[in-house]
Amino acid sequence: MTDADRAGGEPAGGERGRAPSEAGAAGAVANLGEADTIDQPDPADTQSEAPSFPRIKKRRQGPYANDDCGAPPPADLLKGIHEFNEGEFFEQHETLELLWRATESDIRYLYQGVLLIGVGFYHLEQDNFHGTQAKLAAGTEMLEWFRPACQTVDVDDLIAKSRVCLEQVRALGRERLQEFDRSLIPRVKLLS
Repeated sequence: MTDADRAGGEPAGGERGRAPSEAGAAGAVANLGEADTIDQPDPADTQSEAPSFPRIKKRRQGPYANDDCGAPPPADLLKGIHEFNEGEFFEQHETLELLWRATESDIRYLYQGVLLIGVGFYHLEQDNFHGTQAKLAAGTEMLEWFRPACQTVDVDDLIAKSRVCLEQVRALGRERLQEFDRSLIPRVKLLS
């Protein structure tokens, strides 16, 4: 998990938690922490065992092309979804981050959107109000471009249920966050 994820990055542009359909393109900007650029590792660090990723110019906002939505889900997406559904939010982040960073097409933002929602629930477990609401908002906003479904993920269902959670988090506020009804945490559904 990156330092930015732990800190619970703040959505930018003053349109906190509003989806592109609600806020327009200008409101679709979110601070996604490490979501700015991917660079090749420094040659001095090549002895480390960290995987190298392609150099990709990342975008903080859509529109994202959903051309790959009809493709079958990759194994790492299925693994990350399984971890998400088991409540293993830190682990799903690790799995989906590797997939997201290694993918060059815009489908990577589907993976990152699911990842961010999971990170939001990780922050909830840590009683981090700011991180919870920031990541749930950023994840649902990113997934808007992949509705209604993508790579068999029921995106509409995940967005709807995550928004219910985000509304409850905001209604409870920082002081009462521990009262959140954890039975509302969604499962990522796969369509056949």
